[in-house]
Amino acid sequence: MTFNIRFGTASDGQNSWSNRNQFVLDVIREHDMDTFNGWTGRTDGPKIDCVLARPTAIIPDAEIIRTSREDRYPSDHFSVWASVHIPAPADGR
Repeated sequence: MTFNIRFGTASDGQNSWSNRNQFVLDVIREHDMDTFNGWTGRTDGPKIDCVLARPTAIIPDAEIIRTSREDRYPSDHFSVWASVHIPAPADGR
């Protein structure tokens, strides 16, 4: 089961998140759902997570977060954390 969860800024009218969030919570609770993707946290495969930034951006620090809870992961890939510094444009805008 999947849900289209979007930012509250989307123009979804009747289907906006504010009109659907309680329904999603009720369904999850009713079916006692959990997430499962079979991912085991392997680190020997290709790196698929990226930090996309302007060429002028400075990324002094980044880290792949490999945290799990009882060998369970919140997603099918590791989280990525990065410190990104975006310099002001030369024209001051």
